[in-house]
Amino acid sequence: MFCLTIWLFSLGLFLPESTSAQNFNIQTFTTRDGLSHNEVRGVALDSLGFLWIATWDGLSRYDGHSFRNYFHNPDDSLTLPYFSIQDVQVDGGGYLWLTTDVGTVTRYDRDKDIFKTTGITKDSLPERFINISIDESGYMWLLDSDRIFRYDFIKNIFERYDLCDRDGSVSELLTAGVTYSVSTKEDNKVWIVFSEILEFGKSSENKLILKNEYRVSESDQLGDIDFGFSSWYRIYHSESGRKWIFSNVGLFLLDEETGIFREFRAPFPGN
Repeated sequence: MFCLTIWLFSLGLFLPESTSAQNFNIQTFTTRDGLSHNEVRGVALDSLGFLWIATWDGLSRYDGHSFRNYFHNPDDSLTLPYFSIQDVQVDGGGYLWLTTDVGTVTRYDRDKDIFKTTGITKDSLPERFINISIDESGYMWLLDSDRIFRYDFIKNIFERYDLCDRDGSVSELLTAGVTYSVSTKEDNKVWIVFSEILEFGKSSENKLILKNEYRVSESDQLGDIDFGFSSWYRIYHSESGRKWIFSNVGLFLLDEETGIFREFRAPFPGN
């Protein structure tokens, strides 16, 4: 069973900087406290300070005092599109997005307090996706097996990019059931990251051409994994040019000679 644990901390603001203390208050919440379900899949903080919690049955919003829950109603198309929520994220424009276990993606309309999937289908996008991800600039990416879509929250438009193999042909390079993350930190490159990392170069035809493939070495420190455990990976490009993978299964550094991200256990360097 996965429940929600929140670390609340306060700073000693009236103490000198060298002597100020940090006091941590750890609270655990379950359905007895108002959470919609005890299996938590994802958490996101919006610009108003609300904490949104994706669960196996419904979406919860926490305001620091109490929960408000949202559930799927099959007779109401403006509720959650499915009962089990896979993930919830907030983009750079402050829009709340969520994806369900069946791949539907919806955006929350704060003014009307409803959920809309029509904003996606009217843009000629697929009805289902593998998952969603937000890059370093706050742009939301919707991932399909052979194409991905970037939502420009400034222009309120979707931009499509086909995923192409090294020869330029469109290929199904992503796998359903995997939680990918997207990085656009490097100019004219898009990284799609899981235990296998794909490095793409942008073309002038809205195509992403596969340039390199990397993999993450398996960690030997995992031990027993709870049922329902889902691993995730994020890439970080340091100022020195090193490439790191941080994840919930370990920290990894790219070995440029072998193209393998190896588990990093040495003292952490400055960059």
